[in-house]
Amino acid sequence: MGNNTSRYLSREAILTGFKTRDVEAFNGTVLVREVPADLIQQLMDKGFINPDTREIDLSKISFVELAARCIVDPQTYEPLFTRDDLDALGQAGFGSIQRVATAAMQLTGWAPEQRQEGQVPN
Repeated sequence: MGNNTSRYLSREAILTGFKTRDVEAFNGTVLVREVPADLIQQLMDKGFINPDTREIDLSKISFVELAARCIVDPQTYEPLFTRDDLDALGQAGFGSIQRVATAAMQLTGWAPEQRQEGQVPN
């Protein structure tokens, strides 16, 4: 058959193939990833995102949890925070949390105008 397997992504490439960008927050720079698919699915399951209309209820999304899930270690790409850190992270400045959450949503495809309309990207 002559399959050229080198053109296919490896498991590692898929698991770390999400978009990232540097964000100035918390008096320094953090690496932020796009919103994980499982978190989007949880929001849909809870009714915070309507899968038919793609409307988002931003008032129900925890920006602190979003930041905790999307700030990643630049070496491992694993989240820097666990659920146990949410209370402590919640005491950080809201401006930093908002910058991280906004960057994560933009990396996922939520343009500012889409977020204002409350719509999930295609």
